[in-house]
Amino acid sequence: MAPPPPAGEHYFSAHAAAGPTELQSRQVTLAGREVEVMTAPGVFSYEHLDQGTEVLLRSVPAPDADREGAVLDLGCGWGPLALTLALDLADAERPDVTVWAVDVNERALDLVRRNAKRLGLSQIRAALPAQVPAGLRFGTIWSNPPIRIGKPALHALLEGWLSRLTPGGTAHLVVAKHLGADSLHSWLAARLETGLPSAPQTGRTSDAAPIHGAVAGSGAVAGSGAVAGSGAVAGSGSAEESGRDASDGDSTRVHGTVSRTTTSKGFRVLSITRTR
Repeated sequence: MAPPPPAGEHYFSAHAAAGPTELQSRQVTLAGREVEVMTAPGVFSYEHLDQGTEVLLRSVPAPDADREGAVLDLGCGWGPLALTLALDLADAERPDVTVWAVDVNERALDLVRRNAKRLGLSQIRAALPAQVPAGLRFGTIWSNPPIRIGKPALHALLEGWLSRLTPGGTAHLVVAKHLGADSLHSWLAARLETGLPSAPQTGRTSDAAPIHGAVAGSGAVAGSGAVAGSGAVAGSGSAEESGRDASDGDSTRVHGTVSRTTTSKGFRVLSITRTR
């Protein structure tokens, strides 16, 4: 077995793609079917399906295949949420909707591409944050967010990506109660009431939406800047949201609501809907 990442590094650090001797096969249940996936040390929950991720998958409905916008797995790891989203969309006969799997960990992105190819899910696009077009908007976002990056970085992460929801779009986050789910719910409710700054329509994603804290002061995101892999095929679901919300003078603001669902295993599922 390959050694763990060096001391001081985490699954939300950048790692090179796993070598052949590091790859490990797992049997997991996704979208109601048993599938075989590949994982490796150096990514989040590589030994099993994370309990919080499992709670999210059991608690939220399949994505609305007819909703405007692409679909996002934010902080994808080896890809359980992205793979489930793509399988659900395939079941709905909408394989044309692009599922973006975003992470700063290159090893995680390589695993997502391998797993997408293994399952025949060509609509999954695994990408670093900076590789996601800034004008892209999402109708659905699922995330088991990286709480341990710290509150300021987490808030910046969520503000940047939630502001890219389409009107009526939804996001579902799973957070353990003991890791601050209730305080995060309160913060989201306050921010969505006053309004998030809308993400820019042009430029690089790194200018607006850092992920996992791996962002320099200039907005540059660590990573190679090139999407590769057999699963990295864009679909037609990359709708842009071009309307402006003039609720705060000339500023563009994104407003919404957030609800909280308590589960039996000490997790909260926070569900956000963009209202305007």
